[in-house]
Amino acid sequence: MTLIAIYSVGVTYVDAAFFPHQQVKEAGAATILGLILSLLLVFRTNTAYDRWWEGRKLWGQLVNDVRNMGLKARNYLSVTQEQGREFTAPLIAFPYALKEHLRGERPSQKVLALIPTAANAEHVPLHIADLLFQLTHVRTNSDNAAIDRLNVDPHLRALMDICGACERIKNSPIVRTYKDLIWLLLGLYLLGLPWMLVPVIDTWAILVTMIAAFFAITLELLAEEVEQPFGHDPHDLPLDDLCQTIERSIHQITD
Repeated sequence: MTLIAIYSVGVTYVDAAFFPHQQVKEAGAATILGLILSLLLVFRTNTAYDRWWEGRKLWGQLVNDVRNMGLKARNYLSVTQEQGREFTAPLIAFPYALKEHLRGERPSQKVLALIPTAANAEHVPLHIADLLFQLTHVRTNSDNAAIDRLNVDPHLRALMDICGACERIKNSPIVRTYKDLIWLLLGLYLLGLPWMLVPVIDTWAILVTMIAAFFAITLELLAEEVEQPFGHDPHDLPLDDLCQTIERSIHQITD
């Protein structure tokens, strides 16, 4: 913004010193270019926000599926309350493991304390989901074992469906060429805007250019920040809070 302000002041001086008799009747070119750029920025921002919102919906679904899995495991699949607690560790560990997997981190001490075998797993969420499938097929307290397992199976499958959808968001970023094109057009627009405005509104062109630059650059930077929603940035998804919410829910169910 400082550079843009200095550049606008320089354009104002050059226009006054070297083109004193030049008069432009209207600044239609600035309006047309601004409209084209605004359409690109709106599409860019909406695309980035859609990725953020899809990630939020997936983690909201994860909260619900883990809670339902805990309830059904306790009431359908466990012979005793102690055996029902066998599901506690993997159900608590899965969201933490998924969070670390999406951030490209190794399993934390919390996950390893709950699932020691995760230390040697290449895909930790997959390993934990496999443990849950094994527990489901071992524990049953009903003569209708097949029906009970069918009641639990949708929530088990949902764990890996959510994991795969989150991996798709993480591993399919917006095309770099498109983002470079927006920055190129934005730079050309801000370079040309003072020249189109100074002959019309004189020194007010500096303020108008600064306002236009602020909103345009802010929108692009915001889009870059939210397009990867699983990181540690302030505007990323609160994955730590969601993991703690799931943990409290599972403890409440088992207790």
